[in-house]
Amino acid sequence: MTIDELVGEMARNRSGWHPAKLREARESHGLTLEAAGEQLRLTAQRAGLTAPAANFQTLWQHEQGEVYPGPHYRRAYCLLYRATEPELGFRRALPGELADPTDLAQATGQSRMDALARTLGQLLRVKEEGSGLPPVADRVLSAWRHRRQGGDPGRPLLILVGGYAGSGKTELARFLAQMTG
Repeated sequence: MTIDELVGEMARNRSGWHPAKLREARESHGLTLEAAGEQLRLTAQRAGLTAPAANFQTLWQHEQGEVYPGPHYRRAYCLLYRATEPELGFRRALPGELADPTDLAQATGQSRMDALARTLGQLLRVKEEGSGLPPVADRVLSAWRHRRQGGDPGRPLLILVGGYAGSGKTELARFLAQMTG
C-alpha cells in the first residue's frame, strides 16, 4: 500500500465524518467546485483566517472523502455555508451542540452585543428564579457582571475547556475573554 493510499484510507475511516454532507451543502447553495473554492477563499479572508488554497481538486477530494479538511478549511466551510461542523458532516455533534439557543456566530456588530445581552439576560432570569445554573455558566455570568461594574483585575477566572480537535475550543476561549475581559 502506498503512502497516498494509506492517507486516503485514514481519512475515509475518520469517526463521524460524512463527506457527502459537504457536497450537499455546496449544491444547495448552487455553487460549482470552482465557484465554491473562490467563495471559500473570500470568506476566509473576510473572517481574518488563513486563506486556504481552495482549488477545485482539493474541494473535490474533501467531498469524496479522500482528504479530511484541516481546521482552516473546516472553519471557512462553516462560515461559507453558515453551518456547524456536525451539520457539514465533519464530526458527530457534541451533547447539546445542535440545540443552538442563540446564534451568536452569525450576529455582527451591535446585533452581536444585543444577542449577547439577551443570552445573559436569560441566564440572569434562570438564576433569579432559583432553578440554578451549571457552575461554569454561573462563573462566566459572575465574571461578566464583575467586569461591567468595574471589576477587580487581581481576581482571574479560570475555565478549562476540553473537546475534539477543531471543535471550537479556541473560539470559545476568545469569546469568553472578550465577554469577561
